[in-house]
Amino acid sequence: MLPDPDAFVEVEAAVSPALMNEVRDGFMVEDVSILLPKFSFASELKLVKTLSEMGMPDLFTWTVADLSGIAPLKPKVDGYRR
Repeated sequence: MLPDPDAFVEVEAAVSPALMNEVRDGFMVEDVSILLPKFSFASELKLVKTLSEMGMPDLFTWTVADLSGIAPLKPKVDGYRR
């Protein structure tokens, strides 16, 4: 639920810590069941150029990439597929 695009300024001006506390105090904890239909989603992104332009060119250079903070062995990243 969002306000009309041209009403964001009014909504933003009306939001205050007191209002947010009032809203939060009205919340109730309740168990609910949600049923979602089965679906699948797939996409393929070619991120080598994008990530390189964002300042991560070494990620795709096997001899230079340092991923020691996230992997015990030196992994080779030649792309990303999701």
